[in-house]
Amino acid sequence: MAQFRQFFLIQSKRDGSFLREDLTFTHLAVRAGRIYDAHEAVDTAINVLDDDYSIFQSYEILDDVSIH
Repeated sequence: MAQFRQFFLIQSKRDGSFLREDLTFTHLAVRAGRIYDAHEAVDTAINVLDDDYSIFQSYEILDDVSIH
């Protein structure tokens, strides 16, 4: 059975760009930095974007194990 891990993406409200791991921006969500702790996502968003941010939650598949 597949296992999932929660992650968060930070997006600028001003121009819609996503924050990358190197603290630059991209317009593609697939290139955005993934943050795995909700508190860290909020702290990072505040430090980089002040109050101009939205945080989105999503999940990634960790593995795909068949059920017998």
